[in-house]
Amino acid sequence: MKQTEREKRFLSAGLILALSLSSFTTPSTQAAAKKIRLSKSTLSLKTGKSAKLQLKNVSEKKRVKIKWTTSNKKVVSIVVNKKNKSIVTLKAKKKGKATITAKLSGKKYKCKVTVKNSGNATKTTATPTAAQTEKPTAAPSEKPTPTPQIIYVEVTPEPTETPSVSPAATVPTGNLTYQSDVTAEMTKASYWAELCDEPDKVLIDAEGIEKANQRIVKTPETYMCDLLNQEETYNATTRKQNLAKAIDDDIKNSRLKAANGNYKEVFLDGEKLNDNDIEAFCEELKANILAANTEEEATVKYGLCTKASELKMAPVSGFVGFSATDTDEEFTDSRLNVNEPVIIEAVTGDGKFYWGKTTNCSGWIRSDCVAICDSKEEWKDMWTKTGEDILVVTSDSITLAPSVYDETVSKIELSFATVLPLVPEDEMPGTVDDRGTWYNYVVYIPTRDENGKFVRKMALISMNNKVSIGYLPFTKRNVLEVAFSCLGNRYGWGGMYGLMDCSLYTRDIYKCFGFELARNTSWQRAMPVGNIDLEGMDDKEKREAIDSCEPGTLLMFKGHITMYIGSVNGKQYVISDTGSMAETEEAEPELDVQKKFSVCINTLDVRRGNGTTWLSNLLWAGCPWMEE
Repeated sequence: MKQTEREKRFLSAGLILALSLSSFTTPSTQAAAKKIRLSKSTLSLKTGKSAKLQLKNVSEKKRVKIKWTTSNKKVVSIVVNKKNKSIVTLKAKKKGKATITAKLSGKKYKCKVTVKNSGNATKTTATPTAAQTEKPTAAPSEKPTPTPQIIYVEVTPEPTETPSVSPAATVPTGNLTYQSDVTAEMTKASYWAELCDEPDKVLIDAEGIEKANQRIVKTPETYMCDLLNQEETYNATTRKQNLAKAIDDDIKNSRLKAANGNYKEVFLDGEKLNDNDIEAFCEELKANILAANTEEEATVKYGLCTKASELKMAPVSGFVGFSATDTDEEFTDSRLNVNEPVIIEAVTGDGKFYWGKTTNCSGWIRSDCVAICDSKEEWKDMWTKTGEDILVVTSDSITLAPSVYDETVSKIELSFATVLPLVPEDEMPGTVDDRGTWYNYVVYIPTRDENGKFVRKMALISMNNKVSIGYLPFTKRNVLEVAFSCLGNRYGWGGMYGLMDCSLYTRDIYKCFGFELARNTSWQRAMPVGNIDLEGMDDKEKREAIDSCEPGTLLMFKGHITMYIGSVNGKQYVISDTGSMAETEEAEPELDVQKKFSVCINTLDVRRGNGTTWLSNLLWAGCPWMEE
């Protein structure tokens, strides 16, 4: 949800729409979107398992007229969804074959179902393609590859089928509450995956993601940084002077001032600052920056984050807010995960903060959260590995076990989308931290010694955690599973407290697949990806455009970015890390905007503070896995 005054729109609406409509959906898929059809024409199930079947593209008025039948209810039984009769749940009863028929307006739509005995066969996986198994070739040190090749390794479990009984009865709700258009079954990623065509088809391979990352990083409006190809020497004195000047330009005269030129109400750790206090506060920041010893020709330092850390626009330890109870730390720009790389080009006089560049943002980070490597090669070796050499955290977060031997690895929090190198088998010890390695992944963790130098250590991650060996294959099901793993999590402006805001959430979802997206909403809009310019469309046109999109598509309006997950009963649903909203006018006619500050599912009919819907405010839809 972060914004910046440097953002510029660089494409005309007409050109974007013309390009996107031709690349985003082909003529055949546009025609298919209007044609009534079954979501599946053939289906294979094991006894005792269930699956959903939908007669797609049927208007709400006609859905009640659909008649569902099974040719052999002893083989496959059906349960019609009471709220949406275009959807049925199939239950495999015994081995055999059956035909499921949906009859509407005299026409029949059939799905042939084959039921096999479940047995006790061991699950096997398809033989990986060459692109999935080929080991990456290390690039020469003098010619580093901007974006390492990604190797996919399928580790996600086989999706659990939905039981044939009433969905509301199978999903315990307790005292959970949802947006009015959301049901309990909709809180499961599997519900949305079953509505997709080919949910397990890989939409983009390793080479495609690498090319997408290169296009994104080379687009100036995304403000991305190609860390591997940065100059190794720079003028540290000039850098210091420019950072001190930025305190006046970007902080005192911009961030802390209102449009009328007067200072806003500013609070530091809950205490209100008057105008003189604000000016003194800014002068202290500048003085701390200028107090550092510098050289006109210096060499960059290569750092790795040792804990989830905030990246700030100023070297401030306290909490800066615009009210005594502000929940947004106004100087936080982003969050860095454990093992994220950073190039250091400045340090404060007191040594408590480094200023550096990351892949998607630059800013100030606490120095005690960064380990400095002895060489660029040592630094690269920790974060440029791919394929079977890495472990990716694909849900919420993981906390390492407490250690009585080494506090540097004790209870370290590995945030969503953290990427760590796996310890090669020939380097694995029998024990780590006096624990055997059975049933655990053994990873390398960056730590700091007493001088702030990088020390590589081993740690264990138990196999019951949801992780991926290698980046996840980019499928609709996997995108939904990853996004839903954070449902209900706390919102954090800019990434404060190790949390996520809206654009960091979408970035981290895509990071689990190997993508490197831009950091902020408008920067993400500037990415050279498959897109539709929604600006200027009416609501009907926007609905039609969104209905042509796939789950995982990013939808953006000014101040917020969200992710499309599917349409039900003519309503478009999204998931996002959001701040506030008001219910739909249908559910609550009176406008009542409430703070949510969580990852939420909702329809695009919810409203903003001015009473307009999210749908009417949408400006852009983007597919990072497609070219513009």
